[in-house]
Amino acid sequence: MKKIIYIVLAACAVGLAACDSFLDQQPIDKQTTAKDIFSKKASSDLYLYGLFRFIPQYWTISANEGWGPLSDEAEVSFNHDVHKVHQGAFSPSAPYYKKWGPYYKGITATNYFLANVHMCKELTDAEMTQYIAQARFCRAYYYFLLIRNYGPVVLMGDRMLGPEDDGLIGRNTLEECVNYVCSELFEVSKVIDEEQIPNYMGRATKGAALALRARMMLYAASPLFNPVGKSIYEGWKSNTTGENLMPTAYSKKKWEDAAAAAKLVIDMPQYSLVEVYGDDGKLDPYRSLYNVYTTQWNDEIIFGRIFNDAAWYKRITPRAMKDCWGGYNPTQKQVDAFAMNTGVYPIRSYRNAPANGDSDEPVIEPGSGYSETGYTANYEHPFDKVTADTYNMYVNREPRFYINITWNHMKLPYAVVGTTVASTKEIQFYYNGNSGGPSGDRSVSGYSVRKMYNNSNNSDQGLWIMPMVWPMIRLAEVYLNYTEALIEAGDLTNPDLLTYWNKVRARAGVPNIEEVYPGIESDQTLLREMIRRERQVELAYENHRYFDTRRWMIAEETNNGYVYGMDVSVTKDTPIGNSAFWKRTPVRDYGARVFPKANYLHPIEQWELDRDPVLEQAPFY
Repeated sequence: MKKIIYIVLAACAVGLAACDSFLDQQPIDKQTTAKDIFSKKASSDLYLYGLFRFIPQYWTISANEGWGPLSDEAEVSFNHDVHKVHQGAFSPSAPYYKKWGPYYKGITATNYFLANVHMCKELTDAEMTQYIAQARFCRAYYYFLLIRNYGPVVLMGDRMLGPEDDGLIGRNTLEECVNYVCSELFEVSKVIDEEQIPNYMGRATKGAALALRARMMLYAASPLFNPVGKSIYEGWKSNTTGENLMPTAYSKKKWEDAAAAAKLVIDMPQYSLVEVYGDDGKLDPYRSLYNVYTTQWNDEIIFGRIFNDAAWYKRITPRAMKDCWGGYNPTQKQVDAFAMNTGVYPIRSYRNAPANGDSDEPVIEPGSGYSETGYTANYEHPFDKVTADTYNMYVNREPRFYINITWNHMKLPYAVVGTTVASTKEIQFYYNGNSGGPSGDRSVSGYSVRKMYNNSNNSDQGLWIMPMVWPMIRLAEVYLNYTEALIEAGDLTNPDLLTYWNKVRARAGVPNIEEVYPGIESDQTLLREMIRRERQVELAYENHRYFDTRRWMIAEETNNGYVYGMDVSVTKDTPIGNSAFWKRTPVRDYGARVFPKANYLHPIEQWELDRDPVLEQAPFY
């Protein structure tokens, strides 16, 4: 039986030695020559697989990985560099997200591969084409990640710096960077495999190349990189050419191009939303949403990474469950973001919001059916079908709420070893509860993330670490990218304007957006508000929200001040709905958050600037 090779987990057999140059002059161990590596297909394979190892491992939620806690959708209770960022300790000398070096390591390793893989005579012409396409995809991906963090970066092309190079290299313009990434991905899409190959699951495909290109174009069209009015980066110029590094004029065409790029992916027959139907022939939104994340390599995943790391399960699962920590916690704002089961958003604003953070006084949509008083006795969880007394804030919400959020007093399923019967455990987030203080492994907001929680993965004997696929790019995102681009391009008469947006909503079990908000299709302002809300809900905890708020340039609004949750300092939370626990309370463990405008782009590490005096630091640092 052939061994299945998962590219995304394979370690590179060739060591990538550390280098003092900011662009990594030497990609391999000094004792290993190119001939040693590329004389055989097997070692060439291993090197190629190793190129994927620089792609983020979001499931670890560790330092340098996992962007959710940087946004207003989550807080974490464990030691994480994100707290230093929120406190304003984010500078070239203390860049707690150090991505410049690692991504250039990936680019340098890729360039070395492309320069030498032709030596492998054991590869057929068809195999050589695929090897080169996979490597170019990786390189373009790393450039995208760099641009997302730093804005304009240094384009290396196929170059590898040698000892004779002086290292005096400045940034290319943002336009040059975006065009390079998009051109590379489009060329790759012409030759790369269209389908996943069973023995090599996890490598890139045509759809992955085109979808990443569409995402790059969406970012390039957004206000951070496509300013409406005067750019905050106006006057930021290249040290070598004197050119403006960032665009200074708005272009509607960028939105049109982003829409067209997304539509190319949508029109591919390989992909479809995960939809599960019951015996009655009706769509089951809960099982559908659950299966998106628990079914490997389903038709919605365009590009993914397989993982069986315990970190994700331990971080999201409350401490009441054996071997779990439960320190990855939704904010109250994220809880508020979900609609009711009617599709109505119950909270769209806050009353008298103070300058230092969100208000604890939500403006409740009249007639939404939402309540923050009292409880419903023996409310049945729509997915788990387990009854528990439930605070009314969590009653009759849309299906995505129940797939994403674990709340106080909810009963969470787990497996009983040696039986086919599942059991449940009541989750207690108050101070003396089974998942509350004083332990450091606890919820600081009164919630924990449930997304990608596999009901069968936790047992009374501890965790079973089952392989899952992290969706790096999935079709629902492409649908929302397309819709957003149409809205911002002002293409409000396009028949697709609501079509794919409503496909996402239908799978989630909520009515079409125009049924809930009549006349929305002609109201660009309302469309913008609602598509952003849809992204916040549909893509929660998939590492989009932080970058969305930056590219929309609203992070100064969303990520300043305290975040709110329930009052986890309360030692007893009964009666349900009347206890002090059920009160919007600032999460004060780490102080109020700070997001200065400098943070719209990350600073290049000071030691990189010291090596290359020509390299331009981002403004405001």
